[in-house]
Amino acid sequence: MRQEEKNPEQIAPSVEKFIELMKKKATKKMSREELERHVTGFIESHNMCVLATSRDDVPRATPIEYHSRGTTLYMMGEPGIKIGNIKANPQVSVGIHDPLGGDWLSTTGIQITGTAEILTWGSPEAYEALEVCHLEAMAGQISNNGTTLIRIEAKKIELMELGLKMKDYAPHQVWEAE
Repeated sequence: MRQEEKNPEQIAPSVEKFIELMKKKATKKMSREELERHVTGFIESHNMCVLATSRDDVPRATPIEYHSRGTTLYMMGEPGIKIGNIKANPQVSVGIHDPLGGDWLSTTGIQITGTAEILTWGSPEAYEALEVCHLEAMAGQISNNGTTLIRIEAKKIELMELGLKMKDYAPHQVWEAE
């Protein structure tokens, strides 16, 4: 049932809970290990993101499928603006989020700041990307059709998860590469 179809008695408790949670002061930081497990679990549980690239002060945001290993993302793309942008400026941003699922406690998203690299076909890094994407058997077909492999090394991951307040954690947590 969509929110606007609910009667006021059904909406009121969730609104009150939301207001109470918003007022709650939670500043506790997760340990590095706990935060890394949390963000990598979130990343692994999704497969679509928005990749933001830029060249000559012109930004571009591209919805794209990804696969991951830890905090490293792998993507495949056809030659185009995003590939040209990465070649000109490898500094990228990636956004991954959950759609709002009916209550504000489900509001979760991460913002990744990192460095993108175009992988060379036949390199160990390209084979690793194909392995992570479960496409090793198709390497020859993919490499011959102009597909580009992209690897993004996360430098910083910002987590925003309102539900963390229920565990007395700050809703904004930051992980940075060592």
